[in-house]
Amino acid sequence: MKRVLSALLMLAMLLAASACESVDDSQIYGSDAEITKADSHSSSLSVYRNDVENTLEMYARDFVGAQTLWTYDADDDGDVAISYSLSVPSDGKAKLVLVAPDDTVSVLAERTVDPETEELQSKTISLMKGKNRIKIVGYDNPTLSLVLSAEVGEIYDPD
Repeated sequence: MKRVLSALLMLAMLLAASACESVDDSQIYGSDAEITKADSHSSSLSVYRNDVENTLEMYARDFVGAQTLWTYDADDDGDVAISYSLSVPSDGKAKLVLVAPDDTVSVLAERTVDPETEELQSKTISLMKGKNRIKIVGYDNPTLSLVLSAEVGEIYDPD
């Protein structure tokens, strides 16, 4: 009986320790350190990628976590033109972020629930030498639509 009780106690301690190490969606959304880590998301995605125009169109339901959508390995510091539209017609919130090679995170756009479709916006972003990434981050199961295009770099298909 003591062995069974000891084994159950050890199992409970291991489960408690692993639960402490897991990260929930709010911790990812609000933490630059979590956003810079490897991609982790769940959702129902519909994606269209146009390689000729280097454009991604994405619609997601119940998107949570973070996903890389674009990368560019810059030879030097410089500027790049991007265009994007991010809408969250129902539930939750979402943001589009730039992750620099030193893992600095800059918010390009952040949206909460608004039934209006966001207009396409153009922006020049400053990049550092090295691998730069644009990621989509979602919290609280948003439905979102996104259009992203860039003059250089590689658009990823998150499917």
